[in-house]
Amino acid sequence: MEKVRLGTIGSGVIVHSVLDNVVKAEGITIEAVYSRTQEKADKLAHAYGARKTYTDIASMLADDDVKVLEILEAATEEAKSWRK
Repeated sequence: MEKVRLGTIGSGVIVHSVLDNVVKAEGITIEAVYSRTQEKADKLAHAYGARKTYTDIASMLADDDVKVLEILEAATEEAKSWRK
């Protein structure tokens, strides 16, 4: 069975809470993480073993290796602009 390759958007408390459980699940790998800052993205990737980091949402959305996207970001103006 092929693993689910997950990408996450956000780097706050909720993301950590969710990923704490994702890493325990069989069949899911954390492929990529997005944060507005590279420092936060790097810390998140290191903590959960993500292979890639992004600070540009369009680049992450274009990544064919990310098969499932989990949005854990507050409804900010930036997040609303992603709908375009």
